[in-house]
Amino acid sequence: MLSQASGIEFGEIQERTGLSKSALSKHLSQLTDAGYLSEESFVFQGRSRLMLALTPAGREAYLAHKEALKALLEDHR
Repeated sequence: MLSQASGIEFGEIQERTGLSKSALSKHLSQLTDAGYLSEESFVFQGRSRLMLALTPAGREAYLAHKEALKALLEDHR
C-alpha cells in the first residue's frame, strides 16, 4: 500500500488492514523508529490527521525484501 503512494493517512491504512488503532500504531512506530517511514501531522476539517510515507531507506528495504521473497519462491519450483 505504502509502496504505491507518496503518502497514506493512518485511518486509511487502519481501514484497509482491519487492525486496531493500537496494534497498527505499534507496528508503524517500529517502522518509523527504524527509519523506514516518515510521519507528518496535519489538520483537515478540524481533525488532526497523520500522513505516513516510505522514506528512501524504507523503499529500498521494501524492494530488497520483495526480491528476496521472489528468489525464495523461484528456488522452490
